[in-house]
Amino acid sequence: MVRNIASKLSFASMGLFLLILLGLHLLEPEFDPTWRFISEYALGKYGWLMNLDFLLAALGSVSFMFAVWDETKSKAGRIGQVLLGISALGMTIAAIFTTDPITAPAGEMTASGNMHALGGQLNLTPLAILFLTLSLYKRKEWKPVRLPLQITAVLTLLFMLAFAGSIGAAQGEFGPGVYAGLFGRLLMVGFGSWILIAGYPMLRPRPSAVIPEVA
Repeated sequence: MVRNIASKLSFASMGLFLLILLGLHLLEPEFDPTWRFISEYALGKYGWLMNLDFLLAALGSVSFMFAVWDETKSKAGRIGQVLLGISALGMTIAAIFTTDPITAPAGEMTASGNMHALGGQLNLTPLAILFLTLSLYKRKEWKPVRLPLQITAVLTLLFMLAFAGSIGAAQGEFGPGVYAGLFGRLLMVGFGSWILIAGYPMLRPRPSAVIPEVA
């Protein structure tokens, strides 16, 4: 019962997260998606939607943890669960504390901006889904989506490395030609897509046990 509710909540939350994220690109086109971070949508006219979106991502993560708890008892699975829990905490912090503009000098960051940055640093979702993929790999229920899970997990990890590399190369000077915003978006889309792919098999009803007739 708990597994069923948690899986549906995770699927719905993460699907809505991706839809809102896509919608914000249309509602707030002033933020160049190649180098402006998704957090900066919170600074626009529809900023409350970005805060809500982070909460949806956190809710989707936590509910997914409950949904697959019994299927992730391996060492890799438990590591993935811990990392996903830390990431959910980070996304909650990011939702509560609004970011500063990415163009703001480090010395002029507000307390809210610093807390938001801390939340962002706790986003370990690419590592979390990599370990969870290893844990779910041999589970029969996930056999039909095994390959999509692997591909999505690897791509998301690559997006994380590209994101970190672009930030390092920028050396605090963000602007056109710095693709941190693009890689950050791809990272979150990859993570959300992985949750949807992994959650899909759990939405299908399990076959009922057959009770033998007593002669």
